[in-house]
Amino acid sequence: MERLARVEVGRDEAASVLRTVTPDKGFNFYRDYGQPLHVTSTSLDELAASLKTIEPSSVRFHVEEEEFENWFAMLGDESLARQVAKLRGKNTPPEKLREEVGSMISKRVEQLHKIADAKEKAAKAPSVSRLHKLESAIASRLHRPSRKVGSDEAANALRTVTPDKAFAFYDAVGKPLGVTSKSLDEFAASVKGVDPTSVKFHLEKGDFESWFAMLGDKPLAGQVAALRGKDIPPDKLREKVSEMVGKRVGRLHKIAGAKGADSQAPSVSPAKAHETDNKTG
Repeated sequence: MERLARVEVGRDEAASVLRTVTPDKGFNFYRDYGQPLHVTSTSLDELAASLKTIEPSSVRFHVEEEEFENWFAMLGDESLARQVAKLRGKNTPPEKLREEVGSMISKRVEQLHKIADAKEKAAKAPSVSRLHKLESAIASRLHRPSRKVGSDEAANALRTVTPDKAFAFYDAVGKPLGVTSKSLDEFAASVKGVDPTSVKFHLEKGDFESWFAMLGDKPLAGQVAALRGKDIPPDKLREKVSEMVGKRVGRLHKIAGAKGADSQAPSVSPAKAHETDNKTG
C-alpha cells in the first residue's frame, strides 16, 4: 500500500480535522444505493473503528463513489482525501481494499492526535487505545437510523420549484445575470457557463448552501460550504462546484429511481436539455 504522505499541519488544524461533527454531517455507510447499513461515524476516530467490521462491499462502494474523499475534504483533510482517491479504479479485492483504507485512516488519525496533543504529553497515548474504546460504543449503535437520503427524499431534492424559489445568479449585489435555476438539474447545467465571479460571489455569501438546504439536500449544502474561505481562483472554484453538483445530481437520480426502472434515466439528459435551452434562448 502506498505510504500516507506527510503533510505539515498545525495543532489547531489537526484538532479541527479530528473534531466530532453533528449527526447530519456524519459519514453514513451504505452497501449500495438505497441499501443503508445503519452505521454512522461522526469523527475520524469513529470511522477508523467502524472500518474494522464494516462490510467490505460497502468500502468498495464508497471508494468508487468518492464519498470517503468528499467527507475527509469536508473535515479539512485534503491530504487524506487525495490518498484514498488513489485507491479508486483499482481491481483490489474488497477485503484487501477495506484493510488498506482502514490502515491508511488509522495511521492518519494517530499522526493527527500526536500533532494535536503536542503540547500535552499526558494526552499523547497512541490513538489505538481510543479506537478500542470506541469499538464497543459503535457496536451498540449499529442500528442507528442513517441520515442518508432515501428514494422519496432524493425525488424531493430533485423537484422543480416555483419561480419565486428559483436560484437567481448575480455577479454582485444589485447585478443580476438574468440566469435562474428552478431545480438541481437546471442548476448543474447553468453553473457550467455562468461567470466565475458569480460562483465566487454566491459561495462566499453562503447562497448555494442555503438554496440546497431549502431543497432538502443538507449533505450537498455541507460539501459546498466546505469550499468557502479557501483561496481558490474563480475559474477553478466554478469547476469544483460544477463537478460537485453534477455528481450529486447523478447520485440523487439513481437513488430516486431505485424503486422504478422507468425513473432511472441519467440526470445528464435534463441538464443538457437545459443547457441547449439557454444557448438557443
